[in-house]
Amino acid sequence: MTADFVPFEATLKFDETHLTNAGTLVFKNDNPSGLPENEKTFSVPVALVQ
Repeated sequence: MTADFVPFEATLKFDETHLTNAGTLVFKNDNPSGLPENEKTFSVPVALVQ
C-alpha cells in the first residue's frame, strides 16, 4: 500500500455517436472502508478529438 501515485496505462474507447468536444477523466481511490472521509478524487479535463 502507498499514499503516492502509482504508474498505470489504460486505453479508453468511446462510442463516436455520443461524443462531445470536452469531457472529464475522474480518478477515484480504492475505498474498501466505504467511509466518505476516505474518498479521494482527482479530475482532469480532456479535449475529445475525432
